Amino acid sequence: MALWTPAELSNLTVWLDASDDSTITEVTGVSQWDSVSPATLAATQGTGSDQPTYSNANNTVSFDGSNDFMSVTSAPTTSADFTIAYLGTIPNAATFEPFIDGIDPGGRVIIDNNGSDQDYRYFQGSSIDTGVNVTAGPDVHLVQFNSSSSFFNKNGNVLSSGDNTGTAHLSNGMYICERSNGSSSHGAAVMNEFLIVDAVLSEEDYQKVEGYMAWKWDDLNGDTTLVTALPSDHPYKSEAPTIGAATVKTINGLAITA
Repeated sequence: MALWTPAELSNLTVWLDASDDSTITEVTGVSQWDSVSPATLAATQGTGSDQPTYSNANNTVSFDGSNDFMSVTSAPTTSADFTIAYLGTIPNAATFEPFIDGIDPGGRVIIDNNGSDQDYRYFQGSSIDTGVNVTAGPDVHLVQFNSSSSFFNKNGNVLSSGDNTGTAHLSNGMYICERSNGSSSHGAAVMNEFLIVDAVLSEEDYQKVEGYMAWKWDDLNGDTTLVTALPSDHPYKSEAPTIGAATVKTINGLAITA
């Protein structure tokens, strides 16, 4: 029985995985970070002084918060309905720390640390402060943009939901750890894995993403921090998602095998 991976997802456009060193090209730092197949888009940075640092031993790409950033110049999304998932750390800093920002300032999609109160924030035209402080991490974050019913999960726990975030998308590309509005604000972040799906995922699929990341990275890091952080009724609290196994769904708070 094979373990489930994001390769099973339709409309997967970006899949950056720091545990796969074959996807990393280094010059001064990381000049290109290729997606794992079947995703095709790469993150790039041509200026050596702005390139993040790769650690093969820790399976991380680290952005210094001063000038490091990368760009995905092709369109990761083509509509206002899409999903972003990532495992990593966003520092709890008393400044705005951009993690993702759409390249076009007129149609911005942002996930960041709202520096005024140090909360997770996200928007695609309309700003939503989750009211939950950023923590040190690493954590599994999953953000689903769906206009009036967007939500932000951390380690499978809902931080904010039913939100009207707007209708912007990433048709002009995006920055990782840089603000797109000319302010030259950079985010300090340590990234392990990052996905973009150009579609709204079903509950079954986004919970598979959360379970996959938690189990995979706990195994690589030799601990149980991420799995322990999953809620008790998460369908992958006790085991990682697999291919060819019975489907596990959460119904009224209960894990049901079908």
